[in-house]
Amino acid sequence: MRAQAVLLSVHPVISVGYLLSIRRELLPPSFVPALLLAVLPVLSILLGTSRYRTLDLEGRRTQWILFVLAAAELLWAVVALAMVGFAVALRSG
Repeated sequence: MRAQAVLLSVHPVISVGYLLSIRRELLPPSFVPALLLAVLPVLSILLGTSRYRTLDLEGRRTQWILFVLAAAELLWAVVALAMVGFAVALRSG
């Protein structure tokens, strides 16, 4: 579960940093970094589902919390991709 927590804690920080660097025009807008960052919550979900049956009741409760956080981060990834799309559209004229 620690690996899942690390995967989930890294995603928002890096994606916000990427969006801010696009805003400050330090980096050109591209979908590739945002899509690569969206893989982190998916990996967390896959890692959690592979060990779910071996957990006790308390571990399953914690796992469900991590699943909900991963789902929220996937929604954030969709929003981040939309922001990158707007930045690409603004840049192209």
